[in-house]
Amino acid sequence: MLGQRGFTLLEMLIAAGIVVLVTAMSAPTVRESMFNARMSAEASDLMANVALARAEAVRRNERVLLCVSTNYDAANPTCTGGNWHQGYIVFVDLSKGGNHNSNEPLLRIVPPFASGNTVSSGGVTTIPYAPSGTTLPGTPAVVLTFCDPRTGRQDAGRRITVNTTGRPSLARWTC
Repeated sequence: MLGQRGFTLLEMLIAAGIVVLVTAMSAPTVRESMFNARMSAEASDLMANVALARAEAVRRNERVLLCVSTNYDAANPTCTGGNWHQGYIVFVDLSKGGNHNSNEPLLRIVPPFASGNTVSSGGVTTIPYAPSGTTLPGTPAVVLTFCDPRTGRQDAGRRITVNTTGRPSLARWTC
């Protein structure tokens, strides 16, 4: 059969085996990349919202709060307590009451994390900023630790620290 071109069955099986092997080897890497991307995005979003609260407090010369809100989707969301991965709001606290009222501007509404990542905060559910851009007097340093389903992984988590002067910082963390 001279002049016929094509692949033999053996060559096709070898090529298919190589494709399966390469795909199987890359699947865990893709999964890790997805976990890392979600973790980074959610931690960066919260970090940006902390920075927004601080900047708006200075710009408006008013007290601005960032707080956990599990009723974030209500007509008038309030600070409910709970955990940061359940949703949170940023608002101008004109009444200085520490909770959102209907006449106070909402700056940001963030729904719960869809990724399954969790945030531990040591019970802190509010980050209040004074008009000077510092946290309110008596507010301890805030530490928010992001973890995902992977445990014990070096640099798998993220940690946001808001010091007593109100300055936030973001770092990698081992969960």
